[in-house]
Amino acid sequence: MSKAKAEHGGQAALGNILNNHGVAGLVGQLSGGTIVIQHLHITTAPVPVLHQPAEISGLIAHFSLQDWWLSLSEVDRGIIDDAIGPEVCREKIHATSRSACSWLRGIAWRICVVHPQLASRLRAKATGIETGTEIDDYWSRQMDVIRRHWKQLDYGAAREEVRAVGYRMREENALPDERQRFESLQAEFVRADPWYTEVMSAVIPIVESRPGVVQSTLTKCLPFDADRVRYALWHAEALGDIKRVKHGRSYGLFLAKEEK
Repeated sequence: MSKAKAEHGGQAALGNILNNHGVAGLVGQLSGGTIVIQHLHITTAPVPVLHQPAEISGLIAHFSLQDWWLSLSEVDRGIIDDAIGPEVCREKIHATSRSACSWLRGIAWRICVVHPQLASRLRAKATGIETGTEIDDYWSRQMDVIRRHWKQLDYGAAREEVRAVGYRMREENALPDERQRFESLQAEFVRADPWYTEVMSAVIPIVESRPGVVQSTLTKCLPFDADRVRYALWHAEALGDIKRVKHGRSYGLFLAKEEK
């Protein structure tokens, strides 16, 4: 066999091997008998696309929560499915004595120790169903009530609403960004609230002159009722204006910048 025929046969054989493996291109030759591939093009088999099941059953479908269910991550759905079982989205459910809210809160209670953030989302969804609105919009409306009372200078009503919203957020394990928005509004309101400003205008000079004065003793010397003083000093500590150090059944009071 001549050298030219051997080289041509080698190129053809290599071309067949490449084509059989999904590689198409132009096989060429360099001097010295080295075979190279020019204009390489590789084709691959289509990658299968995974789809959600065609039908979602269980209590998710019974309560018409399919869109919400699919908005959860696959990991979160797996956590719920593992904790509850096939009744979540695989069994046919024709009737149940439970409401969507009680069911979601029951799941939240079951997973809250290991998965607190997911439990918080479930409680938030339950609250949203009860109020007929999305949960972030629900908290926004509650905070708007506080602002409306405040704007009308109805500090008593605004103060009670601040307490109520704070309590509900703790009970519902509100998400961190929602709590942060509320706490920012709460701090602004408290600094403008006469219950705070008037008490603190009397407290600061005393604490400044008598660092460590006991809260229960100080309360008896002030012209305000005990609830008002407790309200002011609790928020003063939260705002960083006062430092409270446990002293028996009460607290020793210091300016925040001072050491014990």
